[in-house]
Amino acid sequence: MNASISPVARRGNLMLDIRPHTSCDFHRIIMPYGHLKADPKAPVFVFNRQPSHGIRSLVAMKQAGIKIICDLDDHFEVGPDHVLYELFKRNKVAEIIQQSMMLADLVTCTNTELAKAIAPYAKRVEILPNALPFDQGQFTLSQDTESDRPIVYVAGTTHRHDIMLFAGHVDEQHLTVAGHNPERKEWRKIEALFGPNINYKAETSIDQYMNLYEGHALALAPLVDTSFNRCKSNLKVLEAGAKGIPIVVSNVHPYQNCTDYDVVEYASDGSEWRKRTARLIYDEGYRLERGQQLAEHVREHYHLEKINEVRRQIVEGIV
Repeated sequence: MNASISPVARRGNLMLDIRPHTSCDFHRIIMPYGHLKADPKAPVFVFNRQPSHGIRSLVAMKQAGIKIICDLDDHFEVGPDHVLYELFKRNKVAEIIQQSMMLADLVTCTNTELAKAIAPYAKRVEILPNALPFDQGQFTLSQDTESDRPIVYVAGTTHRHDIMLFAGHVDEQHLTVAGHNPERKEWRKIEALFGPNINYKAETSIDQYMNLYEGHALALAPLVDTSFNRCKSNLKVLEAGAKGIPIVVSNVHPYQNCTDYDVVEYASDGSEWRKRTARLIYDEGYRLERGQQLAEHVREHYHLEKINEVRRQIVEGIV
C-alpha cells in the first residue's frame, strides 16, 4: 500500500482514507492495512475518526451500497484541560465523529473501555488492539542502550499533564524527553516543568520515531487517570517491548490490565516513579531481565500478523 496516496488509497475492493502524517492513521490505517492481505467481495471503505471528504461522502457511500468501517483509537470527546479542547469545540469534532460512527456499518477500536464509550453510537463494535510488525523496520530490538541517558520518555504536545506525574521525582540527569519541538507553545510549558539538567531529543517523522528510543535503557509512560485517558491504548508498552527495554507506567488503564500486569513496572505517585526508575538504572541484571520479559511478551500478544488475521476476518466478513 502506498502511504503517500491521499486521501483515498484503493486495493481491489478495499478503500482506505489515509492521512500519512498523523500518528493515529499510521498505527491504525497505514501500517496495519499496509500489511493486510484481505479480499472483500464488495467495496469496503475504512477510515480513522472522521472521513477526509466529510460526512456527506459517507452518506453517498452508504447510498451506493459501500460498507463502511470507522476506526477509533481515542475517546471522541476531550476534556477542558486537554490542549485540543478549543479546537475540538470550535470544529465540532466530537459531533462529526459521532455521526461517522452512526453511519458506519462497524466501528473498530483498541480496548474494552473505548468500546463502552462507542457502543451508544455504533451498530456493531469490534476490538482490534494496537499491534506492531516486530523485528521489521524501525520495530527491532535496540542495539544500543548505553550511549545516551538511561531513561527516555517519548512525548508529544498533548502530554504535559502526564509529564507532571514524574517531573521533579525522576532524576533529571538520567532523563531524556523525546519528541521535543520548542516552536510549539505547549512544549515551552513542558520545559518549565524541568530544571537545567534535562535533555531533549527533537521530534522526528512517524516512519522513524522509534529511533527516539535508541541509546536508552528504559522507558516511561505516565498517564493521568481520566475518562479520556482510560480509553487510550497501551502502545508505549509495545514500543518499549519492540526495543527490548523495560518500562515504568502509571497504575491506570490502559496499562493496568490483566495481559500486561506481570511485565511492566507500575508507579502510583512521585516516590514510586523515583524508586522504580532508580532500581532499573542501578540493578543491571534486573533491568535486562525485565526488558527481555517485555520483549517476549509483546511479540506473543501484540504481533501485527496475529491481530491482522482478526482484521482480515472483519473486513472480509462485513460484506
